[in-house]
Parts: sequence; C-alpha cells; structure tokens
Amino acid sequence: MTPSPVYLVGGSKLFRQGLRVYLEGTPFEAVREIEHASDAKSRTEGEVPPALILFALSHGQDDYEASIKTLGVTFPDTPVVVIAESLALEDVTRCLASGVGGYLLSDISTDALSYSLQLVMLGEKVFPTQMATFWTQTPTRPSASASKAIADKLSNRESEILHCLVDGSSNKAIARRLEITESTVKVHMKSLLRKINAANRTQAAIWGMGAGFGDPVGTETPTG
Repeated sequence: MTPSPVYLVGGSKLFRQGLRVYLEGTPFEAVREIEHASDAKSRTEGEVPPALILFALSHGQDDYEASIKTLGVTFPDTPVVVIAESLALEDVTRCLASGVGGYLLSDISTDALSYSLQLVMLGEKVFPTQMATFWTQTPTRPSASASKAIADKLSNRESEILHCLVDGSSNKAIARRLEITESTVKVHMKSLLRKINAANRTQAAIWGMGAGFGDPVGTETPTG
C-alpha cells in the first residue's frame, strides 16, 4: 500500500527531520517540510497534495492560530494535527477552535502516532490521554436547562466575550474585536467567570462549548 503523503510544517529543522524518521515504516510518508505556514502554497504548487499535515507547536509560540487557519485555507480538505512540546489546556482549546484534527505531544511513541493519525484520517479527533486529568479538574457541567438559565443571566457583552473565549481569543484580541479596552475586557471577564462558576478563562471556554457558545459573535448591540 502506498503511504499517505504528509507535509511537516513549522518547528525547527531538527524537529521536522525527527518526525520524518518517526513516520518511516508507517502508513504515512513525509514528502515535504515547510518552515512557515504562510509559505505553504508557494512552496508546494505542482506537488503531490498532502493527505495530512503535521504542524509543530513550539513552547511559548502564540501565533499558531493564524498559521493553522492559513493551512486550512490553503488545504481545505486536509486535516491538520498539532504536535506540541507540552500539554496546555488553553492551547488545546484554541487549536480545537481553529479546526484541527488532533493535538498530540512530541513524546508520543511511533506506534501511537501512527494509530492516532489513522484515526484522524477516518474523521476522528485525537488528543493526549493526559487530557482526562484536565477534564476532571473542570467544574461539573450543568444540564442543558441549567446552562440556559445561567446563559440568560449573562449580559450581551459577557456573552460576546464568552463567544470569543470559545474561539480561543486572547484579551487583546477580544478588545480589538469588540472595540473596547483590555481593562474593560478584564472587568467583564471577572463577572463572567463568577456567573458561570469558572476558575479561569480555559474553564470558561469549556463551559461555553458545552452551553452552545461556539457560534460567531452576534450582531446585537452590546450593553455594559
């Protein structure tokens, strides 16, 4: 069986070469290495299109959402799997909001990587088993009716901010998107966390996903 072509994007050259070696002997073959997602289109014109894209997420990197979205536009039918150096729930949440097919850690074994990528090719989403720890640390999710009751108590502005959190936006991005100051965002954020009983913005984003706040910010005139 011919291996499925894979593009390796981002990270260091050493990391990409390591991934290339990891994929040897699996149903996947690294056929292209690309340092920057913005170069993906120009660097791959006329070449075999990828069946899968592995995107390296470096520690401390903060601009990865734009890169992931660029890859999604360039290769709209190709799943993107993030290979991260560490597990951070906020990063997972932001990557999920960006439409990735999975989030895996760089210390994964060859067999586990191969199996995970095969699941992604079948339309599944894959994440590290350590995610279970984060999920158990989040507040118990209320019923749908309870969530709606809580959501109804949010101001328009708080609801908009919750939409942005689900999208993985930073305070700076939220302020720019809603045309308010960062200090104002923080004030509304504090009130939002209190109302939904969340300890931090990541828990709020998870609550928002479960409560149906995954749609774009609406066009209602905000209050507050």
